[in-house]
Amino acid sequence: MWSRGFLRSVWSMVLISVVLALLAAGTLAVGTHLQHHAIRSRDTDDAGVPSSARGGSELLVLQPLWLLGLGLLVLETVLNVAALGLGPVALVQPIGTVSLVIAVLISVRVFGRRVTAPLVGSIALTLISVVGFVGISARYASTGPLLPGSVAWLNGMLLLASVVGAVLAATRAGHLALVGVAGLAFGTVAASAHVVTTSVIATVRAGTGVAGVVDLLAHGVPITLVGMAVASAVGMWAVQVAYTSGPPETVLAGLTVLDPMMAVTIGALVLGEYRGLTGAAALGLFVTGAAAVAGVLLLARFHPCGQERPVVRTEVRRTATSHGDEGPVQVEPDAVDAAETGVLTLHAARSI
Repeated sequence: MWSRGFLRSVWSMVLISVVLALLAAGTLAVGTHLQHHAIRSRDTDDAGVPSSARGGSELLVLQPLWLLGLGLLVLETVLNVAALGLGPVALVQPIGTVSLVIAVLISVRVFGRRVTAPLVGSIALTLISVVGFVGISARYASTGPLLPGSVAWLNGMLLLASVVGAVLAATRAGHLALVGVAGLAFGTVAASAHVVTTSVIATVRAGTGVAGVVDLLAHGVPITLVGMAVASAVGMWAVQVAYTSGPPETVLAGLTVLDPMMAVTIGALVLGEYRGLTGAAALGLFVTGAAAVAGVLLLARFHPCGQERPVVRTEVRRTATSHGDEGPVQVEPDAVDAAETGVLTLHAARSI
């Protein structure tokens, strides 16, 4: 009777974590859309001239839409941390992929984009694959006692991701390398957030008081928190640099793929979340995971905004000075589109 009650409790926590992760994905998509809209409104005047060419722009913090979007992103972080505290990281983090699907659907609805067959196929492939992966993970993934040295491994990975990411960002390394290190950093931060949250919850439930706090200190949890903050900052820095060296679709797809892949790998190898996984289940995880990756890449390829981004040059005439009119300034497409591509940095909110 006790074991049945225990199993019901575990499944309830898993179900709640899935619901929270889905709510977080939807909140992230809506919040990103609102901030995207606020940035585009700020950076373009009625004549379509970029604010950077006019010199000066309204502070984003004064725009209600931007503030509302920020509030939703904060809520997303809270929801995702709660989900990571209740369920295995290998189960929770892949659900974040759904946020890309929701973002695409919002773009189609709000901006009146044309729905193409490849887009529908990409959405269907992504959703079916994620559902399959999460279904298998829900059956086999579980949060148990930490394996010996798990926290030390995580701290080492956070340090490695921070150092490599900082070097690549500072030297403006290749576009794909920057996307890769950012995805790895965010995935490691997500796994670390799971460990920290579950450790704190376990300490509170045990009611050990000061002894529990001492135990957290002994396991290096404060060091993990510092490492998470540094790795998140470095990851966002790498993302910003990546936007200047390649298309935003590559950045979005890369982060959406690498973040959960890294989190699942850490959950399996470092945290031991897939105890008792059968060969058939492992094959199912591989197939559904590969299909989800393919779906995300196709979504980035057929994203309505990505397909219809105009490739134009905008002429902006500078104000005449004492030295005379300096003539028209050619604004490159990347500069005109900086606000649109830069907002994708908010994907970093998926790191926790």
